[in-house]
Amino acid sequence: MQTRSESVWFSGARLAWMVFAAGAVLIAAVLFAVARLVDPAPPTSVRMATGTDGGAYAAAGDLLRTSLAGYGVELELVPTSGSVENLQLLKDRTVDVAIIQGGVGVDDETATAGLEALGALFYEPLWVFTRAGIEIDDLGRLAGARVAIGPEGSGIRALSLLLLEENGVGPEDARFSPLTGAAAADALRRGDIDAAIYVTSPDRPYIRDLLVDDRFAVLSFERATAYERRHRYLSSLLLPRGVIDMQRDVPSQDVTLVAPAAALVVRGDLHPAIESLLLQGAFDNFRGGGVLTAPGAFPNRDLVAFPLSDQAKRFFERGGPSFLRRYLPFWAANLVDRLWVLAIPMLTLIYPLAKAAPPVYRWQVRRRIIRWYRDLRRLETEGRHADSVIERARVRGELKGILDEVGQIKVPLPYNDDVYRLRGHIRLVDQIIAETESGAPVLD
Repeated sequence: MQTRSESVWFSGARLAWMVFAAGAVLIAAVLFAVARLVDPAPPTSVRMATGTDGGAYAAAGDLLRTSLAGYGVELELVPTSGSVENLQLLKDRTVDVAIIQGGVGVDDETATAGLEALGALFYEPLWVFTRAGIEIDDLGRLAGARVAIGPEGSGIRALSLLLLEENGVGPEDARFSPLTGAAAADALRRGDIDAAIYVTSPDRPYIRDLLVDDRFAVLSFERATAYERRHRYLSSLLLPRGVIDMQRDVPSQDVTLVAPAAALVVRGDLHPAIESLLLQGAFDNFRGGGVLTAPGAFPNRDLVAFPLSDQAKRFFERGGPSFLRRYLPFWAANLVDRLWVLAIPMLTLIYPLAKAAPPVYRWQVRRRIIRWYRDLRRLETEGRHADSVIERARVRGELKGILDEVGQIKVPLPYNDDVYRLRGHIRLVDQIIAETESGAPVLD
């Protein structure tokens, strides 16, 4: 049969475990709730607006998609007509990330509110190709020409119209075509247009094909510095002689270009962990340099018109990813980052619990001892008022049972005095009852 001590008494070690386990469960529950409310887990799927198929933005999107896939995050690419549409999609919250040409949206604060930049990825030179025989020395010479400036909603068209207007060439002064990319190059070869304007990287195949083709000329901007000063998002770049093809000496002379920079722009509420992965992808794929830039020039924090996100600021200040993201898997680094955010509430919980645990433990031990004292008082009362030897013998038998049970319990050393005091009081009550019956011995 299970004794009363076995049913109500816990050893000191087990009681200690129960107290601290209860505290640990409480801390874990609170931290879980705070983590879900304050810093939820990052999404596993993100949407990104790129550009036209075959363009530089689509190629950059493919590189970033591959990078994020390595961390278990799907980057869904959304083809668009270009930067103007990308900006609108971000504003409408249709996408989370977009590549946007420098200068697009800089004059419209309402369109850019709530958006942040992670940095610029690469330069996008403004290329102006013409058919041989109608070579020009500036944009103003395109008056009366048939010019491909890209589709509606593209950054190419927005920048082309701005710079042409500055040079006195408006929609009434030239015939503008929405063609771009390889389609515009083919139209130029057929003679359907007189000039094609591009805003893209020199790595695009149709740009290289036009540069090496003697039937076409590329405009060298003699007033590049003026464009740079008038529009802070433009940079003056040099395409060195022979950099495209040394054997064929392409280009045959230095070409001065003006270029905005393609920026990686995100919604301000995008999860910091996803921002970190995008920055890592940009760092891995765009730091190698090219024909227009030295290695390490990109990603770049200075060539953006949007405010830089806090995550991007820390990334550039460190010169790369954080220590945790360099040496831990993505999920582990993200977990540590999220727990670190909760360090203050965690300490706020642990400190009072740590202070409260010893008093709670001491109270639990004494509470169980007090139970014996309740039984002891009851038996003393019954023994004093017993009317027969049999009744007194029953009471003393119960006292003997209590004494045996108390002698078998285990408590931490600091509480032994309470146990020995209880045993002494049991003997005292037995002695009091014995004195009511002459010759009765006290308990052994």
